[in-house]
Amino acid sequence: MNLFWNASRNGGSFPALSGLLRLGMGSLALAAGFATAPALAQEEETLIEEVVVTGSRIVRSNLTSPTPLQVLSSDDIDLGAEVNIGEFLNQLPALGVPTFNRTNSNFDINNSGVVNIDLRNLGISRTLTLVNGRRFVAGVPGTSAVDLNAIPTAMIERVEIISGGAAAVYGSDAVSGVVNLILKEDFEGVDISTRFEQTDESDGDEYDLGVLIGSNFADGRGNSTVYFGYTEQKGVFSRDRKRTELDAVSPIALGVTDPASIDRGGAVFGQIFPFFSSFPPQGRFDVNGTGSSGDDYTFLPDGTLVDSFFTNGSEAAGRAPDGFNRMAFRTIAIPTERYLLATNTHYDFNDNLTMFLEGTYTSTETDAALEPFPLASDDLFQTNQTGGIPLQYEDSTGTLITNPLIPQVIADAALANGVDGVFFTRRLAEVGAREQLNERQTFRIATGFEGTIEQTGWNWDISYVYGQTTQSQIAPGRVDITSFGQALITENDPDNPGSLRCLDAEARANGCVPANVFGFNSISPEALDFISAAQSRNAKIEQTVWQANLTGDIIEMPAGPLQFAVGAEYREEKSDARNDALTVRGLNSSNQNPSIAGKFDVTEGYLELNAPIL
Repeated sequence: MNLFWNASRNGGSFPALSGLLRLGMGSLALAAGFATAPALAQEEETLIEEVVVTGSRIVRSNLTSPTPLQVLSSDDIDLGAEVNIGEFLNQLPALGVPTFNRTNSNFDINNSGVVNIDLRNLGISRTLTLVNGRRFVAGVPGTSAVDLNAIPTAMIERVEIISGGAAAVYGSDAVSGVVNLILKEDFEGVDISTRFEQTDESDGDEYDLGVLIGSNFADGRGNSTVYFGYTEQKGVFSRDRKRTELDAVSPIALGVTDPASIDRGGAVFGQIFPFFSSFPPQGRFDVNGTGSSGDDYTFLPDGTLVDSFFTNGSEAAGRAPDGFNRMAFRTIAIPTERYLLATNTHYDFNDNLTMFLEGTYTSTETDAALEPFPLASDDLFQTNQTGGIPLQYEDSTGTLITNPLIPQVIADAALANGVDGVFFTRRLAEVGAREQLNERQTFRIATGFEGTIEQTGWNWDISYVYGQTTQSQIAPGRVDITSFGQALITENDPDNPGSLRCLDAEARANGCVPANVFGFNSISPEALDFISAAQSRNAKIEQTVWQANLTGDIIEMPAGPLQFAVGAEYREEKSDARNDALTVRGLNSSNQNPSIAGKFDVTEGYLELNAPIL
């Protein structure tokens, strides 16, 4: 019978007690202490074939591990032929769909291209990722989730995975389990590897070049293994796949049950048919405030102004569809480029004392993209009844005028309907695609000493770990909402007859140029310079860990030795993510996103006993 009692003190708060009762056969183990998360070291004693396995500090073989353990060797990893260890692990049945990976984070502005793992679909912050039994700095601000882009696949000797029962040893960030990546050591020679992969559709090229160098030194008492790597994974785009090249939907998905009610250019009931966005690049303009597409105006490619009847991609009345196909811009797999440097070095001072040093540096660049921003005029104007471009107002001389930016036909129709503005929806094609250009750099160093107390045979280790992840992001394809609104309220320019200028004098002083939203490619480069406002974000995550452990046999009992493990750890985590001022205020055509900073520290200890009784 195994009985575990745990307590923790986090940042000076009161201890919190929790208990877990587990039944087994053949042993009695008691774990007690001031910790929920002791990290694990990996050691081998080849004479008795015992190793420290993930899930316990006490030396024992895999067959007597207190928790279910799956071990994957470097041969298994090579067989998977993946350039990213995260993409390999995410194929395992025990792992669910992570919050972020290369194929599902295109819509996440801040974390596009990150690769996480999520055991049992319980959340990326509930899967603890270790390297050589020690913690690795997070890659997502505000979480403990590790970005697997930062760990070179070629340096991994094996992977140990616990998919249950890990929280009793590690705490709440291991509720779903633990993934422990063991690095190669004692490697001698030079290993140069190259790899090229391509999808069946002849795209998504992947390139991988790595150089692994290892050598013993000091008459075999030390070894240093170094890895240099470069990987590039090209993007896969929706427009290049038949099933994703168009915005499409099934009539059944829309709740249509009568085949006769479908008028989609001859589409068969139950068949997928185009269903384009109602935010077109030429604009759609409502002149009576109802928001109904039947009351709109729009433009043909030749500039002709016509009544709009939104067709979602099917042909009607001999006219081409006036919707917008978003899939022409979307990404299935995000382009990712990585530079990697890693080292694992150890030196034996004598048979009982070893120093070790692990170092990792990774630079990752990703480029996600979405279609140009869909703008509705009520994003800009919320003071008038329609949420549209103001129709009439006083100019600089105090004279009541009709906004000269609005085409006469649209203005007359709106005035006849008694509305105070012209509501519109428009795709900002001139601003360009919405991109998320992320550069992440991860640095980690782990060093310390380990050895054996000769008189007792007890094993010990002391370690220090420091990790840092930085993120620099630029996201073009956005606009300044305030500036855009100023650029749509215009008057005739008295200094340049036949030209328009922004009504607001202060805005003109700041470079305001009228932004013509009526028609294809109608916004001038000068207006774009004034209204464009790329998002930016800078984030920094830091982790510091001090750790000490001692384990061994106390006395010999009839059924085996009474074993123990004891240790302590201090950990400090910091996370700081700063957005640009417009993003913080929600004024650059995107969701409001505040800057966030926080930190915590944890002091913990543990005691584990294993008393065999049968």
